[in-house]
Amino acid sequence: MKRAALGVLILILVALPTFAQKPAITGARCVSLEHVRDGWRMEIKCDQSKGSIVMLDSQRYVGEGVFADASQLELKAFYLSLIPKADSNLETIQLG
Repeated sequence: MKRAALGVLILILVALPTFAQKPAITGARCVSLEHVRDGWRMEIKCDQSKGSIVMLDSQRYVGEGVFADASQLELKAFYLSLIPKADSNLETIQLG
């Protein structure tokens, strides 16, 4: 009886991560991009929630909020895809 219970427990622990997939993040948009100590912090608003990604000067990424469990590759891909483009429709106000 103990062996059967142990076998089922091991099967559950091994199979559970393969079935538990993270929901896709949709509608992500950069709200702000600011220089912080040791890197750049991007605030991101998504359809699901909000979060932030910090790109450290060491080229390492730290996710917070909805991005807390993301891998380095996922964080880098999101960060780079949301950086404002140089030829965007950003209007600057010229004073003086």
